[in-house]
Amino acid sequence: METASETERKYDVPDGFVLPSLAGTAGIRDTTGAQTHELDATYFDTDDLTLMQNRRTLRRRTGGEDAGWHLKTPGSGNSRTEHRLPLNGDKKKVPAELRGQVRAIIRRKGLKPVARLRTHRVETPLRDAKGRTLALVAQDQVTAESDGVEQRWQEIEVELVDGDAALLDAVERLLLAAGATPAAGPSKVSRALNGRLEKTTPKKPRARSTPCLRTPGSSATPSPSSTRACGRATPSRYTRCGSPPGACAAR
Repeated sequence: METASETERKYDVPDGFVLPSLAGTAGIRDTTGAQTHELDATYFDTDDLTLMQNRRTLRRRTGGEDAGWHLKTPGSGNSRTEHRLPLNGDKKKVPAELRGQVRAIIRRKGLKPVARLRTHRVETPLRDAKGRTLALVAQDQVTAESDGVEQRWQEIEVELVDGDAALLDAVERLLLAAGATPAAGPSKVSRALNGRLEKTTPKKPRARSTPCLRTPGSSATPSPSSTRACGRATPSRYTRCGSPPGACAAR
């Protein structure tokens, strides 16, 4: 299995967005040689989206220079690690090697297609004076399908190759000035699911206020030490309430 680290930023753009000139920024000298790709990706997860709830995405994608099975997992900092396998076998069956990578998360749950994304991509390399590719800018026109609902939108991805965070910052300033905005969601597939991921993600329980305890008939505000003592007393001698300390009323 091949693995690679991926660091990128995503932006939403309006219809008709024109990529601004990036040459001359942060060491970028050449932006020629853009390539066009037709990408077709099917995303797999459990019925309750356990993988995505745990910041993992699994897909089978055709088209482009990295066609294959891709499992993305959290990396260091803002990066992600992509585990790759070539296309082979049944296109609806996740390879055993990738299933093994997520077995501890999904346990006995099955994996099935949950969304399909077709993307028309124009990919522009950003090169320095020595011809090194510092980053790739992908202009994407996306058609997404999930649960019988189709959506269309445009976005831009800027992925580091041999560049650094300063280059990402410089490119971002130019994109924002041209009308782009930071992507509303973390990924294409989360947007394709149209709110379903948020509905299945467990909500964090609310923090409970510390109960105050007081002896019946007492009007004094309990001290921390007496409150601790109250916690060891029997229910018949003390009253429990959800009010701030000192505001308890005896039964």
